[in-house]
Amino acid sequence: MGGGAAANCHDRAAAGHGSCDVWSIARGRAWYYHGWIGSESKHRSRSRTFEDRSRLMSGMISKLRLRVQRQTLLTVLPVLLLLVVIAFAAGAPARTRGTDAEAMGMIDRAQLLLERIGPDAAVEAFAGHDSAFTDRDLYPMLLDDKGVMIAHGWSTALNGSNLTDLRDVDGKPFIREALDGVARDGRTDVTYQWIDPLTGQVARKTMHARRLVLNGKPYMLAVGVYR
Repeated sequence: MGGGAAANCHDRAAAGHGSCDVWSIARGRAWYYHGWIGSESKHRSRSRTFEDRSRLMSGMISKLRLRVQRQTLLTVLPVLLLLVVIAFAAGAPARTRGTDAEAMGMIDRAQLLLERIGPDAAVEAFAGHDSAFTDRDLYPMLLDDKGVMIAHGWSTALNGSNLTDLRDVDGKPFIREALDGVARDGRTDVTYQWIDPLTGQVARKTMHARRLVLNGKPYMLAVGVYR
């Protein structure tokens, strides 16, 4: 490029537009290099500015991502804790409900009592929600082989009623099925739909029934478990 500057200088001198000495050539080269260096400096400055902006943008994105992750954790964590509590509660035994084993235990106790005191004393023994034979939603029922309620552990208003044709909300004659089952097999389980005394809502219930002979007469002793 220096040769080009010298040739240009000679051309200008031949045309009468100035001299072509060493200083003129040097000044030309100086201006050229000054322009090149300035351009290179601006390019480097722009590169540094772009790099600085890139680093700044990357830092902002990292901070934003961290903030989103924290907010997501704060949002999800309560939900996870709630799911853990629900899972734990579902696995824990429900203390407001009687179990099949507890129902069978109540039948055993009632049978021992009735064999000692007789069926006529069952009404007084079973009556009252604070009696030994009323436990949450568990209560005993004593019926004769004709389906007449001798003693009901929850509602004494049913005592003396013939419930052979009593049906649940689906039309199932569950008392008749239970009477037939104990007469045939000595014990039976019948599932039906009935009003839950704890909630007042219709719920699925399984009656555990057993045949008893008291004073030479057949009876059915039963305790139901809500599902």
